[in-house]
Formats: sequence, C-alpha cells, structure tokens
Amino acid sequence: MALGDKQKTLWFVRSLTSGVAYYLVEESVDGGAWTEIGRVFAVGDQWQYQVATAALDDLAEYTWRITPVDAADNECDAPLTIGPELVVRTPDAVAFDVTFNPGPTTVTIDERG
Repeated sequence: MALGDKQKTLWFVRSLTSGVAYYLVEESVDGGAWTEIGRVFAVGDQWQYQVATAALDDLAEYTWRITPVDAADNECDAPLTIGPELVVRTPDAVAFDVTFNPGPTTVTIDERG
C-alpha cells in the first residue's frame, strides 16, 4: 500500500442465527456490482469480527455487505450493509527543495514538480 492510500476496517457482531460457518464480505464501488473481498470464519461464541479492505480509490463511494453463510453455502440471515461512504484520502505532502546561500545569508524554498 502506497503512502496516502486509504483502507477501512469493517467491524461487525456475529449473527444470532445458529449454524453460521462464515461471513461473506463484499463491496460495491460507486453503486456497481458486489465483489467478494473476503470470508471471515465464525469462531465458537466470538461476538465481534473485523476485516480490513484493500486500498480504496480516492473520491469513490463504497458500500459493504456482510452475509452470514452456513456450511452448505446457504445464507443464514439477512445481510448487514455498511455505507455508502465517500472516500477522501489525505493529500500527499508538498515536495520542496531548500537552498542555503551563505553570501547574503538567505534560505530559498522551492516547490518541486
């Protein structure tokens, strides 16, 4: 992941439906089709789970869907939806050069690029 890239950690609590084997995590970008980004396997009586996304595109709107699924790949419960969320990353810092001139004792700062 490059400097300035943004990702999101999705936190969710377990389904109360019995027999959940895993949680299917999908995302939609700018209202497009759902794409699987991961599977989080259910662990006993664990109550909360989390999954980190890959780097997110700047100025894109994301929605995530988390669906509890049983061992036979049947949906156990209605999916949980998170979002939509507009991603705006922190801009890169300005690159600059500093030059010292000992004659008149001055410092010059110039922006690169």
